[in-house]
Amino acid sequence: MPDQWKQISDLYHAALKLPESERDAFLQACVASDKVRREVASLLANEHTGEHLMESPALEIAARMMADKDPILAIGQILGHYQITSQLGKGGMGEVYRAKDLKLSRAIAAREKLL
Repeated sequence: MPDQWKQISDLYHAALKLPESERDAFLQACVASDKVRREVASLLANEHTGEHLMESPALEIAARMMADKDPILAIGQILGHYQITSQLGKGGMGEVYRAKDLKLSRAIAAREKLL
């Protein structure tokens, strides 16, 4: 997840350097993930209106993050020698996935932190 936030930050700052009329095309060309594209677009929209992260209550920010129903990991995604097979649960502190250990051919549970 830290890599995803770095990607979002880098794209946000790169898009800020462009004229507003070119930002959507830039994001469409550079970002494969709909989730990342939406996050950068949201940051750009809020920057334009003058809303900044520290001006929003932490609870409001957390609620917006939790409302995003897209899982962080994709079913079928391979991380190292593990393959994500399903999402087991999601809560305020993270998400839990069932994965298959491809080396040992057994099921495991893996946790992805949200914050």
